[in-house]
Amino acid sequence: MKLRLLTLALIAGLSAPAWAAKPIDQSHPLDPRGSVSVENVKGRIEVRVWDKPEVHIGGSLGDGVERFEVDGDRDRLDIEVKYPNNSRNSEPTTLLLKVPTLASLDIHGVAVDNDVLGTPRATLDVRSVSGNAASRPRSRSKI
Repeated sequence: MKLRLLTLALIAGLSAPAWAAKPIDQSHPLDPRGSVSVENVKGRIEVRVWDKPEVHIGGSLGDGVERFEVDGDRDRLDIEVKYPNNSRNSEPTTLLLKVPTLASLDIHGVAVDNDVLGTPRATLDVRSVSGNAASRPRSRSKI
């Protein structure tokens, strides 16, 4: 009986981080030559380009995030993850973005790893205080 309770407690403890994260799944219209601004204090931001006139935001909000804001219109979209002033106990947020190929992209982070694949053809500005940043063009395969 004790072994069974210990096993259940262990499973519950390992699963707790998965319960804490809130999934994100949103789409917003954006002009193909529009601009996207992203701010996140900690976690990961992955960006992929695509040929649709919209931005898709996927990923998960870390436990303790105060709020997730998406503001703007068809010309400009601002995405911001807001943490409380004392965010030491908050979990990191992962943002998975798909943006139009011709859009401008501005990413700001503190402890954020950034990965941009299929670099937007307009402007790309990535800033992070202590995270890694990678930007590379999308490979084009011929069939």
